[in-house]
Amino acid sequence: MQVVAEGQEEAYKSGSMHYMDSREVAEIVGKNHGHLMRDIGRYIKELTQSNFGFSEFFLESSYKDTSGRNNKCYLVTRKGCEFIAHKLTGIKGTKFTATYINRFHEMEGRDSEKLMELRQMVEEHEQDIRNQMRLNELIVDRLKALIVQQDNSTSEDSISVSISGENEIIRRRRNLNQLVKKMADACGWDKVFAMHRLYKSIEDALDISLDAYQEIYQAETMNDHVSTFELILAHDRLYKTAVKICSNTISKMKCL
Repeated sequence: MQVVAEGQEEAYKSGSMHYMDSREVAEIVGKNHGHLMRDIGRYIKELTQSNFGFSEFFLESSYKDTSGRNNKCYLVTRKGCEFIAHKLTGIKGTKFTATYINRFHEMEGRDSEKLMELRQMVEEHEQDIRNQMRLNELIVDRLKALIVQQDNSTSEDSISVSISGENEIIRRRRNLNQLVKKMADACGWDKVFAMHRLYKSIEDALDISLDAYQEIYQAETMNDHVSTFELILAHDRLYKTAVKICSNTISKMKCL
């Protein structure tokens, strides 16, 4: 695989592995880059013959010179730097060893800083989620408290009322739909307007907010799509009040 080392950052890191550009290595050891390229080519050949994967040491790459022409270079890993250092003697070897050790520590230090920043971002995000969950719990608790204050019937303080099976819900839906239609016909309203008038009449009669009831019912059933009509069918007091309002309105209009 060939990597194009057009920028310093790309040359120093590929994925999770750090590299030094062979041009920099040549400069540190005081060697012509072409000669170092020849040496690395020999090292790769020897590693391959010895059944060692040379990509852990050297990675073939290229760069553009000032004229825009592509030239070959190598990206040298920490192992590759150690390999080259063992081939050097005297002050050159010492200088190169100290330089590449410092350079890799510097690169790893930047990685550590980025990792710490990422961890901090994750922790802050998790804290935001916890805060939002706690806020939602407080809202639900507050809404429940308001409902309890508004509802005079101690047996119906809870929004979730057990209904005697699916057949009962079906019976209630059919009955209330028929009553709403009769009320709409008696008053000369369309059904949508009649339904909204029914909701408003229920709120006035019970001194409650159906929106508050609906939010709590949705939270308790974990269903955000529960409609106001379905809420009324599921709640005994709301359903009985709705039936009473429709029946009274129909009777009143017949008397006119």
